Amino acid sequence: MITLQERILKVSGARESRHNNAQYILAHEALFEELLLLCFSSDTQIAKRASWVFEFVCMERNYLITPHYTYIIKNLPKLTNDSIKRPICRALYENLKLEDKNNSLRKVLSTKDEQRLIETCFDWLIGNEKVALKCHSMRMLYILGQHYNWVHKELHPILEQNIHLHTAGYKAAAKEILKKLAK
Repeated sequence: MITLQERILKVSGARESRHNNAQYILAHEALFEELLLLCFSSDTQIAKRASWVFEFVCMERNYLITPHYTYIIKNLPKLTNDSIKRPICRALYENLKLEDKNNSLRKVLSTKDEQRLIETCFDWLIGNEKVALKCHSMRMLYILGQHYNWVHKELHPILEQNIHLHTAGYKAAAKEILKKLAK
């Protein structure tokens, strides 16, 4: 029988490949934790492919990520490859958005996890990162800033100063957040 790692190495960037492998994980949920560990593998080829599948799995069954927040948040700053960061960050953002909507964010994230995530998101927002990662970071900061007023106070000037320096995608996301902050 083929191992999960061997299976992940066969994943391509094609949507169908990522989707089919996510369906395999969803049919065998016990493999989710192993998939998560592969996302943070030191082997970039494994980690990249695993994170692509991870994103698809989390979009379909977001509750699978919840017990692993501490591990993910603790290890986010260690990620260096954009192709690994973006899908993990997107999955995390989408799940935090749902937790916030259900008023359960404070139940699933420890204060330490919130602080770590805030720090990582600010680092990514002001650092030399790809636009998609910056957009997910600003959106997570907005959510977390509802519990920490200082986050919104720091986020606002960063977005205002940088809105004209980035792509249309960044501008749209920044305008969306600035509009919410103005309320």
